[in-house]
Amino acid sequence: MPRSRAPVAGKGRRARTLGLVAAGYLALSLFYWWHVWLTGHPTSSITCGCGDTAQGVWWMEWTPWALTHGHNPFLSQELFSRSGGVSALANTSALALTLLFAPVTLLFGPVASFNLANLLAPVASGTAMYAAAGKLTRLAPARVAAGALYAFSPFMLRNTVIGHLQLTWAFYPPLVFAIVMTLVTDPHRRPVRLGLWLAGITILQFFIGIETLALTAMAAGTSLGLGFAARPRHQSERLRRLATAFAVATGTAGVVLAYPIWLFVAGPRHVVGPVYGAGTSATLTGIIDRGRGIYQGNAAERVVGYFGAGGPGVNYLGVALLVSLAVSAAVWRRPLLGAVMAATAALAWSYSIHFRVWDPVKSLPLIDNVMPIRLTLIVDASAALLLALSIDGWWTVARRRATSAPAACRRWAVALFAAVLTEIVAGGLAPVAITYTLPLTVTTPVVPPWLLSSGPAAEGGSTLLSLPFSDTVQTATLFWQAKARFSYSMIGGWQFVPGQDGKHDQILSPFTGAFPILTGLSQDSDEPAPSLTAATASTLRLALRSWLPLVVAVVQQSPGSAESVGFMTAVIGELPSFAGGVWSWRLRALGPDRNVSEATLQQCLTEPIATGPAMAIPDCVLSLGVVESHFA
Repeated sequence: MPRSRAPVAGKGRRARTLGLVAAGYLALSLFYWWHVWLTGHPTSSITCGCGDTAQGVWWMEWTPWALTHGHNPFLSQELFSRSGGVSALANTSALALTLLFAPVTLLFGPVASFNLANLLAPVASGTAMYAAAGKLTRLAPARVAAGALYAFSPFMLRNTVIGHLQLTWAFYPPLVFAIVMTLVTDPHRRPVRLGLWLAGITILQFFIGIETLALTAMAAGTSLGLGFAARPRHQSERLRRLATAFAVATGTAGVVLAYPIWLFVAGPRHVVGPVYGAGTSATLTGIIDRGRGIYQGNAAERVVGYFGAGGPGVNYLGVALLVSLAVSAAVWRRPLLGAVMAATAALAWSYSIHFRVWDPVKSLPLIDNVMPIRLTLIVDASAALLLALSIDGWWTVARRRATSAPAACRRWAVALFAAVLTEIVAGGLAPVAITYTLPLTVTTPVVPPWLLSSGPAAEGGSTLLSLPFSDTVQTATLFWQAKARFSYSMIGGWQFVPGQDGKHDQILSPFTGAFPILTGLSQDSDEPAPSLTAATASTLRLALRSWLPLVVAVVQQSPGSAESVGFMTAVIGELPSFAGGVWSWRLRALGPDRNVSEATLQQCLTEPIATGPAMAIPDCVLSLGVVESHFA
């Protein structure tokens, strides 16, 4: 007998439906990024060439550059050059994504690939949630709503605008849910095969973001523990299947990830302990407070890379959605499953506001780097699945009661159901549209022309000490380096690296010596710059000698550049050249110590010298310094 084509046709319909759903999420994402793809240009328009976004663009350039130049992609010497470099696995490098979009980077540059990754992030996350919701309902509107709520939640959008690709590509939690549900509910599916699928997505997630992997493990362990505790009898077969699948997944992923895990835990430039310090917690009322415009003009928001209006808080769900989920508990067709998901969400929410629920485990490796506020991702995933379960329940009730009703009543019932569904989804997503500026605000960052020319790389393989010096505020230098396609390496940078003690991150163990002086010269704030004393000059000259040969550059468009060029002229003891908006020195040795005092430097920074020609301040510093040195 010929094989039935029904299963093939069914798979075809499911694939087409999945494609249509993904296209719908893509259309909404495209509206968000209208100013990049329609009215801007994807190779240059971006939320900011600064903050966390600059880091994301830097890593987009790093992976294809490293592979095409024969470098180890896990360890970069392009930042913190001469002091050990940067471990990709100790940072939010999203290596899998940078590899996936490497062809775009090579052809069009890192900004284009970063923009494309940002555009597709909600498509990947939303489609994964749509598929996961299929384990709870076959009702397409319920699954679409769940995917939309998850992919375009305040948590996702907030992390999207500041370039956190490692969080917005959040397909892992819903896919793990789908695999676990299959193991628990379908005895005909082989656990070994499902374990291999779990291993595959776990390996992929490891190279996107370890934090999401840890969050998902915490949520899965909590949910399974609650589920088996609530119904402990007759679970031996399910436990066997779960154990088999998890053993296969752990073994396979462990073999593939053995070397990367070693690099993360004990390899070169690994960081001991948490890299975020105390981390950030959500607010108690943030789950219902839409906070209209609370981020507009917020300096902290600008530091991490977004200049438009923003809000609500990342943990916002809204009263409408919470009430609808609570009321819908009465119609859940799987009340135990719904209760377990609700309990998991409640526990995740409680920890996100810094309650001490998970204190016994938060010091474990991987989990010690989970910021409490990031548990919002698990809350959103649970809420999306509960939404699908709730819509399915109400649809089932309505359909039962409508079977004996007249046709007109059935039409009214369908219309009422659609209206309620729209209200629930709008209640969750409308505050995002109200408080954010949509389409999202973007800029076109200006890169100093000298950095894009042959200037910094004229000697080949140059190492650059740039002012501004990269720190928590000044990360534009990373963006400039990526746009320059790594034509030079840099002293310092802003990544997670071992600090002064050689173990803990520089946030917890700040660098001493030249680094804080250079950072102080680069601050965009009201804080006074470091004073030019004999001690600071000696410290800088000692560091410069250890970094030779070196190119030193002061970018004119950066804050405090006038003071910086005077300061560095005094320390280096030679005049810089000026071209393309940058003062630069090419150093193979230092000039004589000019003994320039702070008073002399300030004299050269007064009107009209500071507003004169570009070389007026260096000329002034050097001429007065020679006189002072002569009489010293």
